[in-house]
Amino acid sequence: MDENTLNTFLRDLKFVVLSNVKTGKAFEVFFDFNLPNMHDEIFAVAKKKYLKKGIHISIQGGGRITKRNEYIVFHGRSSKYGRYEDETVLSLAPLHPFFENKKYIFLSKSGEDDVEKIIERNINL
Repeated sequence: MDENTLNTFLRDLKFVVLSNVKTGKAFEVFFDFNLPNMHDEIFAVAKKKYLKKGIHISIQGGGRITKRNEYIVFHGRSSKYGRYEDETVLSLAPLHPFFENKKYIFLSKSGEDDVEKIIERNINL
């Protein structure tokens, strides 16, 4: 994914964390620029996609993604599905096709809405 597209569209974009029902393990941070802007609608698209592959999925929370310079920040929470686990998102995010082979700094603070504070905390470590 080119940098201009990410800078334009990766602002408060909603995502969900998918897990395999059989194993219980999270396997993807699911989002795209062409998906609806509701967590339940995003999950519905994911269910259809993976059902075609014979994989039954569940959801482990959701939130929003924002790009600021070299930072990809996962933040907030889904009002319907609740908070996601920061560690899970941070382990799965670099695997997303939008971020593969890129040198972004991934940050996550489930439940926190202020992206600037999340970045500032990281800088001050």
